[in-house]
Amino acid sequence: MVKTIRLANDDLHTELLKIQGRIQAESGEFTSMDDVIQKLVKCYKKFQKRI
Repeated sequence: MVKTIRLANDDLHTELLKIQGRIQAESGEFTSMDDVIQKLVKCYKKFQKRI
């Protein structure tokens, strides 16, 4: 299934690409934007549990 996410502005897209690059550099493997979003959601859930 393919979903499309609309981003409010180019700055947000740029930040997502930076995160994708950082994750890819750490793992040494290709990182899809889906992987980036999954990781961000996982981090957000952990953060919410601490509040």
